[in-house]
Amino acid sequence: MIDDEMERVVDELAARLRDRLAGVPMREATEFRPCTAPIPRDQIRTAAELAPYIDHTLLGQSVTREDVERLAEEALRYGFAGVCVNSAHVEVAARVVAGSRTLPVAVVGFPLGAALPTAKAFEAREAVRSGAREIDTVIDIGALKARDYARVLKDISAVVDAARPHPVKVILEMGQL
Repeated sequence: MIDDEMERVVDELAARLRDRLAGVPMREATEFRPCTAPIPRDQIRTAAELAPYIDHTLLGQSVTREDVERLAEEALRYGFAGVCVNSAHVEVAARVVAGSRTLPVAVVGFPLGAALPTAKAFEAREAVRSGAREIDTVIDIGALKARDYARVLKDISAVVDAARPHPVKVILEMGQL
């Protein structure tokens, strides 16, 4: 029952976001697409074939520059899709992965998602300016639980607009829902 309700809510939010973005000129990389595409299991036989579907992530308050450099080097060595760090560290990650297929990814509004949309947008713009090529934003959990979908849409839209032309993924803290 909860899974069905959550799926309905996510589908509704996706449809509303798609409608809002309709007609907005975007590069292919920023077109709305759910990140729920299944991994082609019949095509993946090794860890190397799975790696391009994984973001190598290190988030925390005590992460150092050396930790981020090591994380980014591991992402390169194993061929991960992205190296995901707090926005304060994205410049270091971007420098290490420059010229590779591994994307520097910054989280916005992490871990609570309770920041103002303008604050999340500012963080996203600064992360892009610092080298992020993808943004992961934490959904406003309180708004979602209250079914205030207009507020959720405003929150996500602010980050999408600020991150343009780079893709944005929305983090759903399912344990909180």
